[in-house]
Amino acid sequence: MAVLAGFVVMVAAVAAHGRATLAAQDLRVDAGRFMTAGGSCTAAAVLGEDLPPLARKRLLQTLQSQGVRFVSSTQAADKAVAAAKAMGCPAVLACGASPLVYSIVTPSWLKPLQPEGYAIRRVKVDGIPVLATVGIGPSTPAYARGRGSVYGCYAALQQLGSTFFNPFDPNLRLDFVLAAETDDVSSSPHWAYRGTHVHTQHPLELTNLLTGWDQQGPDGKVTEPWEVLRKDWEPFLEWCLAHGLNQIEWLPLWAKSWETFATSTERAQRMRNLTDTARGFGIRVGADAAIALRQQHAFALIAPSAQTNEQVTASIHANMKWLNDSGFEFISSERQAVILHNFWSAACPAIGKHLALTHQPPPTVGLVSLQSRLAAKCCPG
Repeated sequence: MAVLAGFVVMVAAVAAHGRATLAAQDLRVDAGRFMTAGGSCTAAAVLGEDLPPLARKRLLQTLQSQGVRFVSSTQAADKAVAAAKAMGCPAVLACGASPLVYSIVTPSWLKPLQPEGYAIRRVKVDGIPVLATVGIGPSTPAYARGRGSVYGCYAALQQLGSTFFNPFDPNLRLDFVLAAETDDVSSSPHWAYRGTHVHTQHPLELTNLLTGWDQQGPDGKVTEPWEVLRKDWEPFLEWCLAHGLNQIEWLPLWAKSWETFATSTERAQRMRNLTDTARGFGIRVGADAAIALRQQHAFALIAPSAQTNEQVTASIHANMKWLNDSGFEFISSERQAVILHNFWSAACPAIGKHLALTHQPPPTVGLVSLQSRLAAKCCPG
């Protein structure tokens, strides 16, 4: 798929440790559909409220499509299992904070975890196999606090045989026999920042969606409005979580022929829709915005018409505000900027006030961070 070829993915290195406390054969069950008066049940699921809200909603939809029934995450451990058995469900998948999960994934499993780490355990409770996972998240930002648990949930789904190779065509499977043959897991990410860059300067599947454009045919007529393309965003975000990513960036793009639309309110609202949804999945979003680069319709902070310091300042003001209104949380920019000493010596006051550049990992900067390493290099003191 071209969409995969266009991604640069940095996935967390993890170290699995711990052993199953019960023999694999003790957890084997027939995971086939179990007929009840209310229909069929492949398994019961308990989804904790600590999961990022839109990720939790996606999991509900994904699991429901597989014949999964749901049990409240507020029920006591024994009552949750009893409810699953009453519905005729042969096994339980429990993700995120709940009494059932904490009765299985005890503090000794959570204590060694780093932020965004998770533990997965499988045991039998009252004769029914339970695959339980929970994690810990960073304290800030608030929308990221459930990352560890949601990473654990998608890792558990993969232990059950699900695969997420193609963002738009996941292979969903709930095989508790397969999961019973794996060890318990305690996993923490090696890198704090694990992201993917969607290179919208190439015609990838998500290019129109991420740049705010409708899909057009050769005659220029709209074949799919942006709102229809929007359906691909949640599957892609789910794919990111399944691979342990916590940030995404792309190039918003700009061209003289459509410069009015480039920084329009309509386009900012479309970007905001995407960035807000990503945060609902626990994922932060950044813009790859050039400082002055013009290659392949790059979105630049300094407009081509800006010639004086005052014009540069105004351009940076306007474009940073547009990116902020669009919901982007950080900026990546061209590395070549650090060598343009003479240009930046003139533009330095504007750059120093409005932009920070960091070329050490992670190579991104927050919109709210207004200290400039480049300004210090160009204008010491």
